[in-house]
Amino acid sequence: MPPAFERRNRMGAALESGILHVMMERQRIVARWCGRYWDAVSPVLDRDDVWSVRQLVRGAWENAPVADRIRGLVPTTRLPQRTIQELAQRKTAREVVDLLVFWGHPLGRAVDDVVSSDSPDPLALESALSLAYALQLKTAVKMADRWLASYVGQLLDIQNIWTLFSLWKKVAPTTAQDLFVSGGERTTPERMTKAMSVPTMEDLKAFVAKIVEGAEVGKMVEGGAFEETSEIIVMKLLLATWARIARREPLSTAVLITYSLRLRIEIHDLRAIVWGVVLGAPVSAILERIHTA
Repeated sequence: MPPAFERRNRMGAALESGILHVMMERQRIVARWCGRYWDAVSPVLDRDDVWSVRQLVRGAWENAPVADRIRGLVPTTRLPQRTIQELAQRKTAREVVDLLVFWGHPLGRAVDDVVSSDSPDPLALESALSLAYALQLKTAVKMADRWLASYVGQLLDIQNIWTLFSLWKKVAPTTAQDLFVSGGERTTPERMTKAMSVPTMEDLKAFVAKIVEGAEVGKMVEGGAFEETSEIIVMKLLLATWARIARREPLSTAVLITYSLRLRIEIHDLRAIVWGVVLGAPVSAILERIHTA
């Protein structure tokens, strides 16, 4: 690697680390504000743990470099930046999960059996994480107002639709049925499993559009967010919805939901700016990746 590029790379990593540090401080403020309710609602507002555990376990399976294992991951109050770094340095998936279990992270227990197998099973990992995250969301609903409960229903719908678009034509419907979760506002495991059998992408979009017709998630399907597999587009559409509700209900959890979505999008945009500049990307290309309103 040329020395000049190596210096720019170090500068980008330092700036990104500073950005994530500021994000963590903001999350801690929200956690203090939530008080004793934070443990219950944090899976709803801190949704990045699932992505982090998935990437860290897969990285260990593939013996990927540490930099690749942590690339794009977002720290949370339950998986802070230093913890992610520590997990990324483990040599095996077994060591990653053992540390998660030791630290009491619920996703560690959820994937414990998956990494006990002799051979990597990405589908089993996905199933374990999906079911564990769905359980956390359903637990949060018990301590939620109607707005947080509605948001959880949306998240479960999104999770099911994302799984559907990701696995359609790649695995058999009978294999995929265990990856879909209940609790969504519109989707059910039965409906999603049935959708796996449609013959074309157009049929799939039409099938899903009918299920979510009239719901906020329907706008995401119409906009092609799930086809592009772009989480940031989904978050931007969610933010537009919840910002309206927060203005109407300023004393509800809609304000927390809006803040967490806006913060997540802001982090994405700041990362895009930092690495765009470091890599010498044209300004127009950087601006295309910016989503902050």
